[in-house]
Amino acid sequence: MKKTDTFKIVLFYFLLSFISINAQKNFVITYNHTFLNADKFAETNDIPKKLLEPFKNQKFIRYKSGSNFKQIVTNNTTKKNITVHTSKQVIELDDVFGNPSGYTISKKELNKILKNQPKKYKKIDYNYTKEETIILGYKCYKTIITTIDTSDVKDITTVWITKKIKDVKPLFDEISTPKGFALKEEYLMNVGTNREMHIELIATDIQKGFVNDSLFKIDTVGYKMMNYIEFKKRIK
Repeated sequence: MKKTDTFKIVLFYFLLSFISINAQKNFVITYNHTFLNADKFAETNDIPKKLLEPFKNQKFIRYKSGSNFKQIVTNNTTKKNITVHTSKQVIELDDVFGNPSGYTISKKELNKILKNQPKKYKKIDYNYTKEETIILGYKCYKTIITTIDTSDVKDITTVWITKKIKDVKPLFDEISTPKGFALKEEYLMNVGTNREMHIELIATDIQKGFVNDSLFKIDTVGYKMMNYIEFKKRIK
């Protein structure tokens, strides 16, 4: 797999970690994540299928308590990515690629970095439809987000939003999530000619109520800690 492909996959997870839940409620939401065309993608691009195994079937667990947010991503190879947002900082730990590493950065500093980065997209289109479905008892409405980046690469994201749970983005992002909270997301991501990744994320369980704040304390023992820029460059 090319490093640019790996970077786009990890960037995808990094952006997903920016989704949080309104501070009025505490939640634990579990999602199943599936790389729907992983085997076909591997065959088409002469990639050993074992390299995509960590991404084929994963579980996302998102915790929210007050201003604290935590996401844990695990897969069938026991590797994981952990992201924690508190009121003042962001911590990310990753061992998906075999070299456990991480960073800690203040939200103020990270927002400054993100805002000063060159724009990724030259066009973002939102198609708010009236199509609806029920997920875990919540009525959800379909929104299609089409992006064209500065290299003319087109990606399509289909998001099923419930208005019963409010969504707050804690960090700067070019793409604004429609009002509400996504319980299902489907991504068609292009990483080159005839190289489309089809990824689905769908909520399988929602628990409302008390979330222990101890969950947001992270042990970094065993991880090589570095600054944010170094962490992101390690996979480019």
